[in-house]
Amino acid sequence: MRYRAIVLDWDGTVVLSLDLKVENAAELFARCFGVAPEVVRRSYRRHSGIPRRALFEAISEDCRGRGLGEA
Repeated sequence: MRYRAIVLDWDGTVVLSLDLKVENAAELFARCFGVAPEVVRRSYRRHSGIPRRALFEAISEDCRGRGLGEA
């Protein structure tokens, strides 16, 4: 099978996935660290657009007062 085209989606072009990413992060931080989901949602949107590791580090610093660490 040959592909005639490949479509790369920069969030919102074909599929809007940002809201799903924000909700997943809010749930993850609530379950693992007891952080209020709304606080995580605001932090995610404030820092969105940077590489994923840096994003979650920034969210952790905002919401928990400390980073995630290497582990």
